[in-house]
Amino acid sequence: MWDGITIGYSSADETINFGTRAVAIGDSRIFETTTLATIKRTCDEKCVSKEDLKISAMCTQDLMYISGGRSFASFNTSITEISQTFGFPNQIVDAKISDDGCYLIVLLYDWTIYCCSFTNPRILFIKRVSKNPRCLPSEMESPVGLFFSHKENHFYITVITSSGFINKFICNNVMELTEKSVLDNDFKNIENLITLKTFDIHENVKTVCGMYDNILIAGDSICLYEGENMRSKEFLFPDNYKIKKLVFTQDKSFIICLTDSKTMLLVCAFTFLPVKEWNKVPISDFTVMQEMGTTSVLLLTDEIQPSLMLVSMPGNLITINNFY
Repeated sequence: MWDGITIGYSSADETINFGTRAVAIGDSRIFETTTLATIKRTCDEKCVSKEDLKISAMCTQDLMYISGGRSFASFNTSITEISQTFGFPNQIVDAKISDDGCYLIVLLYDWTIYCCSFTNPRILFIKRVSKNPRCLPSEMESPVGLFFSHKENHFYITVITSSGFINKFICNNVMELTEKSVLDNDFKNIENLITLKTFDIHENVKTVCGMYDNILIAGDSICLYEGENMRSKEFLFPDNYKIKKLVFTQDKSFIICLTDSKTMLLVCAFTFLPVKEWNKVPISDFTVMQEMGTTSVLLLTDEIQPSLMLVSMPGNLITINNFY
């Protein structure tokens, strides 16, 4: 488990990790490298590669959430205290937070969904996702992504698999489920979690992204599904392109993609045509930030000595600052 969390830093550790503390001056602000928290492994489990330990982060107005390996932790926005931690029996594929910040839905590599409550910290239910009916060999089928919404006392959960199966679930009475969880610890006994439907889109799925009620899928192509088998747009990649990750900009006008070749690809969300490829340095991951009407992308380089790069977009993805 990656749940050995230390808040803050010592000046000696900071120098060891980052060298002399770096300051970068931008057009409107000053950036400085600071360690806010350190997460360490508390077991003997080993990761074969960086990709094996899948780390992701998300923020709400009041909290910051980080999932890594089998652990999920939430912090206050200033990272001065830990709000809540959850541990799971398998690796986390994807995790989503409800808009009100009260519920967590986690998808694991062993095909189980965990629903947790932050309000009264507990697991509300565990749901096993059925594998696809085409009976593919296990190495050809894996869970890829999760979508989750909480509306009018209902949970809506969607799970996408690597071979193109979409599983939709609904929990009809969240309040009743929460009340039962206080009295009953049999999390698997949940009569009110219903499978709405399962349909096959026959796509090779590498990663997914949500756009309103639609699903954006990347595999051998980028395609948008507006419902069951309702493919509305598609962009087919050249043979040497595979997409590892894709994210919409806040205004939904561009799709920012990370390729297997460790380059960044900017795609128009209206035409699905590529606008620009950025390949100045190899990239291992990225996140999109929106501030004061400006979209920026924070890139993590894939180098012997990784660095963070803050770039602006659209246009030519011009580098603003480097952080080492």
